Amino acid sequence: NVYVSGQAIVFKNCRIFVPSLTWLRDVNSFRSAELFVKSWTSEIPVIPASTPAALVYDDWSAANYYHWMVEALPKLLLVDAEHPGAIIIVPGPTPEFIKTSIQLMGFTNIHYLSRHWAEEVKVSRLLLPELVYYEQEEEPVLRARPGRVEATSGTRSGYPRGFDPSEELILAVRRKLLERFGNSLPVPGKRVYISRANQKMRRLVNEVELLPVLEQFGFEVCYFEGMTLIEQMQLMLQTQTFVSLHGSNMVNILFM
Repeated sequence: NVYVSGQAIVFKNCRIFVPSLTWLRDVNSFRSAELFVKSWTSEIPVIPASTPAALVYDDWSAANYYHWMVEALPKLLLVDAEHPGAIIIVPGPTPEFIKTSIQLMGFTNIHYLSRHWAEEVKVSRLLLPELVYYEQEEEPVLRARPGRVEATSGTRSGYPRGFDPSEELILAVRRKLLERFGNSLPVPGKRVYISRANQKMRRLVNEVELLPVLEQFGFEVCYFEGMTLIEQMQLMLQTQTFVSLHGSNMVNILFM
């Protein structure tokens, strides 16, 4: 019997559930009296207890390709392993890469939640998988959290077909997403440079000087933002050598 706000913050009785925050320091910015009062006085949508609902994203992964692919999708696998058929709460408006990746992974029981800060939904049974980090040291915010969040036990019998609890989760995500391509994967041969010239951040200052050099070595210049998720995956499956700058675009080396 908790509430989930449009910014993926979980709260109950005017108290925020800290593990739903991206950063502990953000807690004050999400303490909205209007939001808390609304949960007591207004008629808001309710997801009943008949089926549990899972929140696998936060305010970052709701719009950012890196955080969705590397942090949210592994959580989806954990939810499916422990609670198959659970309702998946998805941010709205929903970016194409979120819609496509959810479809590729076979999830159809969806509840869309507007990202407007004043929107919320009441959930009778909420699943909130623990964030999986791939660095050696966890983020400082985790050490600052009071108490601890229980991770999935991994003891449930009868895991879905193809789920291996010992497999690295991010590799399981790759395998699941690539299933649609079958066994006939292309032989990688392309040399690809992914440009960020159309992005607002992390653009290469002297890219105009770099491009002729790359062309001499047979590199194709591509822009991920003009491609669907499927098109990006197809390009990476054909890629042998990848050059780019730091950013969410680097996630796609997962499909090489």
